[in-house]
Amino acid sequence: MVLSDVGGRIAWLLLHLVERFGHPGNERAGIPPAVRHDLTQYEFAQIVGASRETVNKTLTDLVNREIIEVSPREIRILRPDRLRARID
Repeated sequence: MVLSDVGGRIAWLLLHLVERFGHPGNERAGIPPAVRHDLTQYEFAQIVGASRETVNKTLTDLVNREIIEVSPREIRILRPDRLRARID
């Protein structure tokens, strides 16, 4: 993770959170994997080693590209394949 850029580190973190603490979803029922959390963008930034502003821009970009959905205290992973590709 250390060698990735901020986008790759955020993608890794999101997938890791879903894997460890999230709900796997149900692809056949159209329910995406999701994780409920209490992390602020500042805390996300501390975890991935970036500024809060950079985290905000990266999350907004992922939302705009329909890779994730963000709501208060929950993130849904709409395209886990695209997040995995971002890590590599």
